[in-house]
Amino acid sequence: MSKALVIDYYSDVLFTLIEMAGLKVSLVNKILNDGTAMAELMLDYQQAKAQYLKGSPSSIIDNGRQVLYGNVGYRVLLENIEAVKSTENEAVYYRYIDLTGLTFTSKN
Repeated sequence: MSKALVIDYYSDVLFTLIEMAGLKVSLVNKILNDGTAMAELMLDYQQAKAQYLKGSPSSIIDNGRQVLYGNVGYRVLLENIEAVKSTENEAVYYRYIDLTGLTFTSKN
């Protein structure tokens, strides 16, 4: 299969899934072609690099004092958060970052 056919196949699958999700194919196509999607992806990578993240998804606990990478189960996350809460009287900060997905915002 030629490279062009492979790209066309995956584009067709992507746009079919987008339609099935009830999203606007024209908007997604626009942001893929005008560089917006790539810019958002690069912003995510820059943020991950600034936070020294080494994997995706990453779970950041207690304002960066603990970082868990990869497919970590709910109970592991809960136990880590509860352990931090039980040892300190201050707030526990938890943030989940998944670099495999993109978030798009449309500007009207």
